[in-house]
Amino acid sequence: MGQSPLVKSRPASLTRGKKLGRGSWGVVYQGKLGSRRVAIKKIHEELLRTDGDQLDPIIAQFQREYELLQAAKHQHVVECIDLFSEGRDALLVMELMDQTLEAFLAANKGLTVTKQVEICLKLANGLQFLHQHDPQILHRDLTSKNVLMNKAGDIVKISDFGQSKFRPTSKEFLTSRQPGCVVYMPPEALVAEARFNSKGDIFSLGVLMLQIATQVFPTCPLTGIGVQPERERRSADLALLPEDHVLKPLILQCLENDLQARPDAFSIYFCLTLMLLEASDVSSYQCASACLIHSEQVYFPMCVSIVTVIHLQCTSHAHCLSQFSCALCLFYMHDQTSYINLSTANITIMPELCSMPEV
Repeated sequence: MGQSPLVKSRPASLTRGKKLGRGSWGVVYQGKLGSRRVAIKKIHEELLRTDGDQLDPIIAQFQREYELLQAAKHQHVVECIDLFSEGRDALLVMELMDQTLEAFLAANKGLTVTKQVEICLKLANGLQFLHQHDPQILHRDLTSKNVLMNKAGDIVKISDFGQSKFRPTSKEFLTSRQPGCVVYMPPEALVAEARFNSKGDIFSLGVLMLQIATQVFPTCPLTGIGVQPERERRSADLALLPEDHVLKPLILQCLENDLQARPDAFSIYFCLTLMLLEASDVSSYQCASACLIHSEQVYFPMCVSIVTVIHLQCTSHAHCLSQFSCALCLFYMHDQTSYINLSTANITIMPELCSMPEV
């Protein structure tokens, strides 16, 4: 393995422990880097025994994953610590989490709807970051095994970027097929002329949200892909979801066969924020100069669904009372300095609810 600016020799302080799992190219172990507990992804032993021409593309794959993770620094994306070489092997060192989403769902039956929405919200926030990155990052392998959590289940991080790619702005779609988990993959990626863009990740997120809401691993037949509506192909899984479940309209939108009909990550994140606010004590999220007027069911065109919006108005500033008395103002729960002014025409992110002087 040749020396690379991205690859340094393994330090003596990096030690490897028990095996945690394996993927298409590598095996993941628990380990330590100094005193820090870490996860170490290394190349399969059988692949290391191949000749250089076969091994070089695999090493390049590890380097690409390292580059992607270095670019994707976010609270809901697993942290990449470093990349080392050890003989012919490559060692990708990442933060160690306690469990996968799949394991969490299996061990915690009967999650409340609020907890389900919280998990989906954090996933959507991480995916929103990837899709808004320049250049855009497509994950291409979102599954319940590739989402990691802490023991309590309140820290949620997208992981395993082995199939991920940067999408150049000059390309609308990536056209290479990826060996992901079939039940999570969008129909357009499973046909002969495969194509993948951000709406492919949205489809996988929809399958994940369905799994979170039902706590049942997704299943669907391998027939009718790209021809039969996904709502029909996945009818057995969808039948497990109550008709009045708050996540169902959003899940159905994500599972649309038509890519344009699927929402983007921001729209999903925004809708989930609304859902969580509805289920929470809204008064704890208000600013000092805003009072809750009422909440009601309204049509929100970004999500093409019915959601609950909280009506707020400022009681301290005459300017606000006149200009924003009918505005829909929402607290952005994950950014405590931002409020959102909603209308059917646009969405404006405002650093403060009002910057006008008091009167």
